[in-house]
Amino acid sequence: MASQQQSLFQLEGVMQMLRALYVEGKTEASQWLEQFQQSVEAWTISDQILQKFSKENVACYFAASTMKMKIFSSYDQLPAETRPVLRDTLFNHVTTTSSSEARTQLCLAIAYLALQMVEWTEPVQTLIERLSPFGTVGAVVLLQTLMYLAEECYNNERLRVGANRRDEMYKKLRTSSSTTLQVVEAALEMHQSAGALDDGVKVLCFRCTSSWLRMCNVPDSTLTQCKIVFAPFEIAKDVDADDKLYESACDCICSALFVCGNTAEHAALATQLVPSVCSLVDTFGKCVQTGDSTKAEDLCRVFTEMAESFLEHIANTPGDGFGDLFSVHLLLKCLETGSVPIAKIMLDFWFRLSEEVFRRKESIEYSAAVQQVKDAEIEATLAPFRPIVQDIVRHLTRLMMLDADHTGVPATNSDMKEFRTDIFDMLRDVAFINGSINLLAFIFKSMVDGEQTAWNQVEAHLWLAETMCVGVKPEEDSAVVLELLKIVFSLSTDVHVALQSTALGVLSELARWLNMHPQYLSDVLTFVCNRAHITGLGLSCMTAICDIAEACQKNMLPHFDTLLQVAAAIESLKLDSSAAIQLLSAIGYVVGHVTPEKIQLSVQQLVQQEVRGLQAAGEARHVTLVVQYLDRVAAIFKNIAFTGPSTPHPCQQVIINLWPLLSSLGTEFVMESQVMEHWCRLIRFCLRLLESSGKPLLSPLLQVLVTVYDREQHSSFLYLASVCVDLFATDAECVPVLTSMMSHFSDRVLTSHLTSYADLVNNPHTVDDYYRLCVRFMQNIPLSLIQLPCMASIVSRALAGMLLQHREAAASVSRFFTDLVRCASDSTYASQSPANAEQLKKHLDTLLDQNGAALVSQVIMASCGAVPYHMLNLHADVLYALFCVAPIPLTRWLQQALASVQRTTSTGLEIVTEAQLAGYYASLTTVSGQRAMRCAMQEFYSLFR
Repeated sequence: MASQQQSLFQLEGVMQMLRALYVEGKTEASQWLEQFQQSVEAWTISDQILQKFSKENVACYFAASTMKMKIFSSYDQLPAETRPVLRDTLFNHVTTTSSSEARTQLCLAIAYLALQMVEWTEPVQTLIERLSPFGTVGAVVLLQTLMYLAEECYNNERLRVGANRRDEMYKKLRTSSSTTLQVVEAALEMHQSAGALDDGVKVLCFRCTSSWLRMCNVPDSTLTQCKIVFAPFEIAKDVDADDKLYESACDCICSALFVCGNTAEHAALATQLVPSVCSLVDTFGKCVQTGDSTKAEDLCRVFTEMAESFLEHIANTPGDGFGDLFSVHLLLKCLETGSVPIAKIMLDFWFRLSEEVFRRKESIEYSAAVQQVKDAEIEATLAPFRPIVQDIVRHLTRLMMLDADHTGVPATNSDMKEFRTDIFDMLRDVAFINGSINLLAFIFKSMVDGEQTAWNQVEAHLWLAETMCVGVKPEEDSAVVLELLKIVFSLSTDVHVALQSTALGVLSELARWLNMHPQYLSDVLTFVCNRAHITGLGLSCMTAICDIAEACQKNMLPHFDTLLQVAAAIESLKLDSSAAIQLLSAIGYVVGHVTPEKIQLSVQQLVQQEVRGLQAAGEARHVTLVVQYLDRVAAIFKNIAFTGPSTPHPCQQVIINLWPLLSSLGTEFVMESQVMEHWCRLIRFCLRLLESSGKPLLSPLLQVLVTVYDREQHSSFLYLASVCVDLFATDAECVPVLTSMMSHFSDRVLTSHLTSYADLVNNPHTVDDYYRLCVRFMQNIPLSLIQLPCMASIVSRALAGMLLQHREAAASVSRFFTDLVRCASDSTYASQSPANAEQLKKHLDTLLDQNGAALVSQVIMASCGAVPYHMLNLHADVLYALFCVAPIPLTRWLQQALASVQRTTSTGLEIVTEAQLAGYYASLTTVSGQRAMRCAMQEFYSLFR
């Protein structure tokens, strides 16, 4: 088989498989070609294809993309003496191939080669010399390669060349920036005439300039003299320009404005660009008038970029210099168009502006000035932006309006629903500038003054009011809220269902206000309950009831019987499972405040109602219905917050009566992972509700868990077991049964489920839940875990798991080590049981002596890029725990681990210097706190990215 595969990795075999895949449609050829691309022969065969089959576009594209992939991921396969040859070969192919797609791949390949080839000292100069003077093809190749060189150096973190090499390339690109922009200018001048080819070169000129502006920090003195920086404005003024050319010109302007965000270094460029951007306002008006939405959106991006570049100035010195509010008013002008895509473009700016203004406001509040001075400064900070926020709200009224012929409630996954969600978040962020109550009054006034009476007009205003209601403080003036309630209560059940749904949303958001004004709860509940039967409103009604019940738990007591009556009518109201869960959750919030006797009676009544459906679904083996009823029962217990003195818990007997059914379901549906997950979730809520009163359930529950786990290894069982440890580990009578359970689970997990690193990778949820269980033991009864015969295996698997890429699994493993290390110095445990603490310390010292070096080695490997960057803090916390508990051995373990760190790649690329390693060691052994440890590891990690 091996010899047959080897013979096929030849030119004829590759061409045969390409024809089989692309001509004959044989998909099995794809796997063969993927194996070929991984082979060493791919280098030479791809070169041969590009030479001999330069007219076959598919073959050329495949060969070019293979070359690119090999340079990207297998550059170390190349002997040093072949690299200059490869570079020259790529130059030849990129200028002779007839396929534009293949040419793009080859340009990327040259860029990847330049970033990794240490001996290629002046890549930009070489590119210009080899590809100039140029015609259209030469210009395309040069511009594309220069563009990719800048982009890949800074944007492609998958190309692991390290910070040292990137910094080196950055300096080279910055040094060459003036020359590069001159070359781009020359290319633009040579292709000024109209036509598809020339327009294509112009697009590349602007894209290349855009990349170099954003990536290379070109000096201000260079930029202000560059014609190419200002050339895009001529295109941007031409409403008849090709769309792709127009877009690239606007992108280039945006990049120049992005540079201006650093006004300290680029004030001169900013001063020149602002008038040029302002000159595009009339062009924007023409695009809107002619219905050219594409160009209007491009110009809106330009205006938004200008506002974002001067954001700090706008927030801190509004109306002064670069803080001139003209750029903000430009965005309001764009918003006037009523275009949803245009509104989306500027959405992030409003978020950022609110953050910046809020930061400014907070800095004033925390200053040492007297309160009267603070109030005056805060007023001066917020006042310039209040009219702007009002204009935003006014323009959004039209944007939020549904079509008059719209039917039903907007679907959850609809474009309008998603857009409304974004606007909802944005308006909540900016509301503090004017105050939610003031904006609510403004919305109400605009609706009344504008005589907005059509259903979709009223609905849009109510929706905007809904965004403000959550910020209304219960103690604020109620006049506006009462007027709003008056409008809501005036709606009949015959009006459009979307309008009623929005009205219900308003009531949900007023839940906190209603808690301070309970006299209106009766009218609110009447309004909601009268709509529960309407198709499409069931979930909205029950969500409103749930939100109100959560905020008004004690004030809902007079209406508790009403809630029970609605619950009894769930089936007749035809509420779906989601709506039923909301209603049952609402009852859970309130029932905890009635008498213990009524709690037991009410919960028993609710559970019996759901149990009938659960039993029927179980007997019918209907998995979906079983899951739904399990969730409905779980909703009853999840939110009960009983704080009375009654012992045992009022719900204890209800849950004990429920246990036989749950036990049988756990056995019957053992092969249904979805049912088991929701089954565990329900029991978890029951146990957390009962706390110590759940002790009678512990033994039978653990018996079911271990028995069923022997048949099918559901990781959710491990999670439920960790809950049991949390709740019952403090009870000495429960420790033996918990320890026995842990021993049983460990034997099954370590001997059949997590026997190798591949098992850890393939079963991340098991790793997560099992080591979370270990963590609970370490936090509550550590000696019981450490004395298990399998403790050495637990630690060895955890050491391997330190380099897992799955965040939750890695988090549980690292937390296990963190708690393991810290447990020896836990004064709380030592004070509770001195004898056990001494015994525990001996065990832990032995474990650290045996595994400390390996643990530190894994942490150092993580900081060398073995795990994703966002998971690095997990490993830093382990190292900091060692630093606090065992600082002296840590120095030795660090020296050993750092000694094995790879300094250079096999291709001669320097990854880390000795000085950087020494500095890293010094940082890790002298950190001032956990944050400092994280920062040190993050900085070192960048050397390997």
